[in-house]
Amino acid sequence: MSHLDFASIEVSKKELKVIVLRDGRILKPRDFTNAPRGHQAVCGHLERDGRTVRAVLEATGVYSRDLVVTLSRRPGIEVMVLSASYHDPYISRFKKTLTGRGKKPLVALTAVMRKLLHSIYGMLKNDTPFEGRLFYRS
Repeated sequence: MSHLDFASIEVSKKELKVIVLRDGRILKPRDFTNAPRGHQAVCGHLERDGRTVRAVLEATGVYSRDLVVTLSRRPGIEVMVLSASYHDPYISRFKKTLTGRGKKPLVALTAVMRKLLHSIYGMLKNDTPFEGRLFYRS
C-alpha cells in the first residue's frame, strides 16, 4: 500500500529546515546543513517505508538548486519549488503580520510552512481547493 507524505523545506544559504506531514500528523521540525551531506540526510529523513513524499521548497535564492537536483533523482520524492509567501496575497499578508509583530523572518516563514501543511491536510481531507481568504483573515 502506497502512502503519501508531504514535506515543507525552507532553504537558506547554510541550513535546511524540514517539516513533514505524515498520517495527518506534523512531525517535529528537523534542521540539516545545506551541503551535499545534508542533502543526503534530508533524503534519508524523507524516504521511509516505501512512502512517496511531495517535497515543497520555499526558495527565494539560488541556494536550493543542488538540493532540488538531489531530491528529484530519488524515485519516491516529488519536488515542487514555490515562493507562495511572495505571490499569494493572503500568505504574504500573514507573513508580513508576523514579522511586523517582531518575529524573525525565518520564524515567520516556518509559521507559514506549518500553516500551509495544515491547509494541505484540510484540502485533502475535505477534497476542496485552496482558498487564500481562509488561510489568513486580516
